Amino acid sequence: MIAYSWMASGVGGILGCITGGIMTQYFHPRYSFLCYSFFGIIVAIIGSQLTKECEEDEANEQSDQSQQDIVIIN
Repeated sequence: MIAYSWMASGVGGILGCITGGIMTQYFHPRYSFLCYSFFGIIVAIIGSQLTKECEEDEANEQSDQSQQDIVIIN
């Protein structure tokens, strides 16, 4: 999951730099700020759609399960 996060961050950074460069080259900077302001709204909408299941810590559950498997094997 961490590798996916870093990959998405890297791709987003590259695409953001290219898009930002094009927008500041050919458009007035206020349009760049207008587009950037909508990203916060998008994050808020997506964040409000999260469920309780996604907040659970899967890493602890997996380690507990592997410890139980070790106990059963022994």
